[in-house]
Order: sequence, then C-alpha cells, then structure tokens
Amino acid sequence: MHKNIYNNIVVIGGNASGLAAASQARRINPDMDITVLESGKYISYGTCGLPYYISGYVKRVEDLLSYPKDFFEEKRKIKILTGHRVVGIGSARKELLVNIAGTSEHKIINYDKLIISSGASTIVPDIPGINSSNVFQLRNVEDALKLKDYIDKNNPKKAVIIGGGQIGMLMAEAFNKLGMNTSLIEMKKRILGGFEYEISTILSRKAEMENITVLTDTAVSSINNSSISIENEEGKKNIDCDLILLATGISANTGFLSDTSIELGKNNAIKVDNKLQTSHMNIYACGDC
Repeated sequence: MHKNIYNNIVVIGGNASGLAAASQARRINPDMDITVLESGKYISYGTCGLPYYISGYVKRVEDLLSYPKDFFEEKRKIKILTGHRVVGIGSARKELLVNIAGTSEHKIINYDKLIISSGASTIVPDIPGINSSNVFQLRNVEDALKLKDYIDKNNPKKAVIIGGGQIGMLMAEAFNKLGMNTSLIEMKKRILGGFEYEISTILSRKAEMENITVLTDTAVSSINNSSISIENEEGKKNIDCDLILLATGISANTGFLSDTSIELGKNNAIKVDNKLQTSHMNIYACGDC
C-alpha cells in the first residue's frame, strides 16, 4: 500500500477483523484518513464472547468490548461512525451510500480503498413456528441483550439449542450453568462437523456428562411456545422447552452488494484471492463475510 497514492480507507464493519485491518493500515501509514462504518451501536467484540455474558461469567456488556470507541479515535486516529449502515456501493465512483440509524437520511462516503468486514447473520430455517417469541439468535451484542433480558424476566427452566456448531456448544454450556435443562439438536451425524471426529466425540461426551442432552441426526419439524417437535430414526417426539436458540449456521451480510458485480460464493460470502482482494480492484474483504 503506497503512502501517497491511497489517502482514504473506509472499513465496513467495526468488529474484530474490520478494526484489525483499520489498525494495521494506521501502522503502515500514520497520515491517511481511516473511517470505520458500523451499523450497530457496539464495536470491538467477538461473537464467541457473547455466551459468557449470557452465562453471567462476564457481568457487564461493556466488558465484552476489547477497546472503546474513544480508544480508536484518540489513540489510533481512526474515525468510528456507529449507526451507519451501508446500503449500496458505487465501485466505479468509489462511493458508498450510507443510511443513518433511526432516520431516513442517506449520505455518500467516498473511498480510495475499501475493506468489507460486514459480518454475518444467522441462517433462519424454514420451520413452522420459527418466529415464536421464545426463539432467539446470537450474533451481536443487541441479540445478547434481548436474550439476557428474556432470561432475567422469564426464568426459563428448559432450553433447546438448534445447531451443534461452536456457538451452539458454547450456549449449551451457558444455559446449563444457569441451571436450565438443556437439549442440543443437530441435524448432521455429529456435532462440530468442522472439527476432527475425535474432538467432536470428546466434546459430545463431555456435554452429556454435564447433563446436556445431545441429539444428532435429528431434524426439528415445528416449534411452539412450550415445545419443539423433532424427528429422527427413533421416530417423532416433542421436547418441552421455555427457550429456543438458533445456532443454525451463518450467511454473510452482503445484501448491499446485490447491485454490484463483486463475486460471491457459498452463503453469500465474498470471493477473495490470496491477498483478500475481491473481484474488484481496491476492494478487499475479511472476517465472516
């Protein structure tokens, strides 16, 4: 990256990968303008830390944040704009169309280099009852606050987690610590399918030793406010529950690229080369997107 050619870097997304990229750019060039656009209220946290707030191990949501906004603005001279959602990209003109949270106002922000780190959202399966009031997701701080508020107000005793990946397993541990009778439902033949078989087996046994019910090769057929219906080789049955968490995989937050020719891959993730450059020059991508 040449100091005198590219004077304005914009990063879409204010969490782990986006802020790491912005910070590295600042180390390389202490004089360039760097702006981070974050659609939410919070920055500088990792999704994997959210279960520890739910369990009570982390007491305050602020303790999830690696650094506050002021740190980046004052110490690293990186401009942080929260509540700024990118809704479109004009790559030929090197400009972004940005919506200001809580308003119908839009503004144009220009860039020389663009880094997309827009994160991902939970894939919501097409299951009857999926929009019930006791069904939650966990991808950001706002999700964690909603879930924590529900738990504090309703004191659920039985929880079901749909999905046996990393977040699903962490949340099973969190619910179990809170004293809930916890069941984890995985449609594949084993949990943590992205890991070696040995690791998956060890953690499955550990969960069961802690009285977490793990059901693999099992599909959820419907949801209501007090139970879920499941199907597996043993047949159909209902599991009573007060709380349901979706940990059903993720899809990249790249809807704002729909009017561009930036190439996407599986689950709307952005295709990049070995330098993390997208199919467009001067546009890069990192993180969950």
